[in-house]
Amino acid sequence: MFPLAIGVRVSPRNAPFKVIVPGELCDVLPGQLFKKKLPDVFTGEMVKFAAMRPSDRLDKIKAAVTIWILFTVNVKAQLVLSSLIC
Repeated sequence: MFPLAIGVRVSPRNAPFKVIVPGELCDVLPGQLFKKKLPDVFTGEMVKFAAMRPSDRLDKIKAAVTIWILFTVNVKAQLVLSSLIC
């Protein structure tokens, strides 16, 4: 229903069905690490992002936060977005 939304699977891999919690309902604890290999499709983008000027990175982060806030407000209001403009 929301292919761009981020969810966290909390069910085991061998469960008969997947239990996925929306990312905005989860908290990342201080010091908690992502210990798995970053998927190849994201590695190039991560390197490009890390190589940007700090002010450009900050602008991209602010834009993403704005989109996330709008998305969250629209979901709570039960509005349907036809597409997100990044």
